[in-house]
Amino acid sequence: MLAARTASGAPVSSRPADRNAIIRAVFADGASLPDLTSRHVALMKQLRVMWVPVESGAPGIDPMHPLIGEGATIMLAKAALKTNDDALAIRTLAELGHLVPVFVATAGTLAPGRYTIPPALRKLFAFKGSGVDASGRFEFRAAHLAVLRGANWRTVDADAIDDVLSEGDFWPMAYIDGKRPYGDRTYVSGKFSTPNGESFATVGRA
Repeated sequence: MLAARTASGAPVSSRPADRNAIIRAVFADGASLPDLTSRHVALMKQLRVMWVPVESGAPGIDPMHPLIGEGATIMLAKAALKTNDDALAIRTLAELGHLVPVFVATAGTLAPGRYTIPPALRKLFAFKGSGVDASGRFEFRAAHLAVLRGANWRTVDADAIDDVLSEGDFWPMAYIDGKRPYGDRTYVSGKFSTPNGESFATVGRA
């Protein structure tokens, strides 16, 4: 799911058909998986992460407004990439649909400690039990990274991309399965032992 229209009056704007063609090419059958580059990481740093309260619940990326900031998504992507190339911005953002799970599972690292989320994201975590305080600070533990490494990601494929594009301003972002976030089992309590080697009861007391 994904997308965003360019702002009217932008100096270089891709028509929706152009945007859709670029995205379809990224998710076409037989398309090569993109290599992770500094461009992708630059956009990952701007992703609008949120908690998706579906079934067990899981973190996800806002498919309608995937990047932090005001304005059209393509314009925000171009600003983050420091480019005026619409096609490059569209393709790079679409490729995150493949690369975010790869980055989380293998490439990304984050040391345990206290971190602060951007002000633009704080209202998305302003609910009881989020772990984020009023100043946007949260504690990141080694167990959190283990759980993220073992997350059950879902990605868009060639069979589903037209359904995503038919939603208009949606981008094909990968997401963690809210029903089975840590594996193909039914209950979260039976899944926690898979990524971090601890029982659910132990994690609950941590």
